[in-house]
Amino acid sequence: MRALAGRSTTATRTTVRVLYKVMIPRCRRRRGLLRGQLSLGNITVFLDVYPLHRFYALYGLQRLRETINARQLAADRVRWPVASRVLPFGQPFREIADGFALVDADRIADSVMKLAWHEQVNVLQRVIYDEPKTRLAFDANQIGATAGAWPGRFAPIELVFDANHRTIFSPRQDAHLYDVGQRMDYVSRAAAQFDEMVRTQPATVEAALREIVAAGSLQ
Repeated sequence: MRALAGRSTTATRTTVRVLYKVMIPRCRRRRGLLRGQLSLGNITVFLDVYPLHRFYALYGLQRLRETINARQLAADRVRWPVASRVLPFGQPFREIADGFALVDADRIADSVMKLAWHEQVNVLQRVIYDEPKTRLAFDANQIGATAGAWPGRFAPIELVFDANHRTIFSPRQDAHLYDVGQRMDYVSRAAAQFDEMVRTQPATVEAALREIVAAGSLQ
């Protein structure tokens, strides 16, 4: 993929077309590979992380530390969407307790990055980013988006907060979202921008969260 970045725009578009039509198959229910993989990643992260946040909010750090190893015992009662050989449910990764300890210490920015590492590396890397076809799909999208090929088919990887706040993964054709270092840099920049919004536009952030709750997304 790195070699493709040095090609002409025409050659790049031809390569992207081959990647998109030949190497990136459609998933079940006629959904694209990336859409299916991102959906899988989202639901896996939710099932792993939400109970941890809820437990911490109700019982605190000490009980979380005392019981985190027992989470695995509930595996047969969880509709876990991935095979146990990929990621067994309830693994007691150290970043979990460390992240909530930082919350207890009021080191919020540090806790965000610690828990983001857990989500991105402990969970998502194993579930979606290590899958070869998913890597091809991300590479094809990155090349197509940065080369301007077929507007509407390829989109830059970015997080949009509002018209004035957006974080783009990378303008480089040879950037790889599945690379841990590159992705965590992106996550760090996005977190910093969101933190700035919380500090400078708290009413806007609160209104957006209330809108999500009202829509039933968190019920």
